Amino acid sequence: MLQPMLRHKVATGAMLAIIAMACVLYLGSLGERPLQDYDEALYAIATHEMVTTGDLATITFRGQPYFEKPPLYFWLAKMNSRSGCRRRLRGSGWCSS
Repeated sequence: MLQPMLRHKVATGAMLAIIAMACVLYLGSLGERPLQDYDEALYAIATHEMVTTGDLATITFRGQPYFEKPPLYFWLAKMNSRSGCRRRLRGSGWCSS
């Protein structure tokens, strides 16, 4: 019979292994396919416009104000675009141009 402390370490190790495997499977193929959904392209374009204009208060899509979604995602994507993400991942939700 395993001691309670040893059981906890085994369960923690198994959980970390599952999380690591899920990250490898999910993130391994990220950026291999083009943008699939209209929303992905819309978010990438709106973030690109935010980066080029420098206006953080008014999010625009093709020059028109876009207020249908809260701005937090676009702000995070803008910060991520300045972090130097690899070009193939830009616009895929993890990095945006």
